[in-house]
Amino acid sequence: MVTVDVGPEKTTFLLHKALLVKHAYFEKNFNGPFIESQEQKLILADDNPEAFKLVAEYLYTNNATGGDEGDLIKELLVERTKADPELAELMAGVDSPEMSLLEKNKK
Repeated sequence: MVTVDVGPEKTTFLLHKALLVKHAYFEKNFNGPFIESQEQKLILADDNPEAFKLVAEYLYTNNATGGDEGDLIKELLVERTKADPELAELMAGVDSPEMSLLEKNKK
């Protein structure tokens, strides 16, 4: 298990490393030459914990919740993918209106 602390209040998510490292963004953090690899802990202080919860849900189920929660995942995806194209690649398989918005924002 690895720890991902999200948001200014550091909401903690304990997630299976084997699942996360299948995706380049997490693989580089948890298996690369970074402090995150040594500590097995990633801090995403600027991200929304509720939105990250949806990302974690997608990683475990290949399904992202829509509805009102869609605004949260949009917020996280748009902001994070501007800074980290690998996250956009990770989420490319999500079929949702949020991903359509994300594709528009990549241009």
